Amino acid sequence: RGLSEARFAPPKLTLALSAALLLTPKEDLGARGVAEAASGLARLGVSDARLFEHLSEAAACLDPRKVSPEEAAMLAWATAVLRLSSPPLLAMLVEALQLTVPRMDLNMAADVHHLLVALQVDAQVQQAAPPAAQLLLLLDAPKCRQAFATQQQRAGARGAGGSPLAFPPPAPPGVLEQLRDAAAAAGLVATTGFIDAASGYPIDLLVTPS
Repeated sequence: RGLSEARFAPPKLTLALSAALLLTPKEDLGARGVAEAASGLARLGVSDARLFEHLSEAAACLDPRKVSPEEAAMLAWATAVLRLSSPPLLAMLVEALQLTVPRMDLNMAADVHHLLVALQVDAQVQQAAPPAAQLLLLLDAPKCRQAFATQQQRAGARGAGGSPLAFPPPAPPGVLEQLRDAAAAAGLVATTGFIDAASGYPIDLLVTPS
């Protein structure tokens, strides 16, 4: 996690840390270790199936009642970014979120919003999610969506000299259309300007299998 926050990831050091993580028994990682490792991988853009499997198995061993709000939020964000689709991991995480979202601050709830969106639009995550995820969406999506919007407004106000900005500015003209056409040429279905009805999250370009 420290490397990811410093945006410093020499290949050899990243490889060594990844090897050390794989050698760490799943039972020894704990909720903090799993959450920080997953969050770090997501921030660094590391894609390693072995690491994902190891962390997913370690997360599945956790007692959701002992996962803190911060740990649950970190793991929720990383799960969405990395598109982790282990049913045992998601079952544990959904239960942990049901217990912790009411105690989360704005930044934590905003992180959880990413997972709730993934549960709505990412088929890979959807298919692996337990039925209880629907209850999580029903009860906690409004709070997390509002937290995300507030976070974006504050960030926009800081970046625009005090002028509120609910979401990042749109892509330059023509870029999304070019991406849409490229996706269509690859046999995918691409929709621009998509607003997810359940979460209220704007998606510039939604790409789904044909």
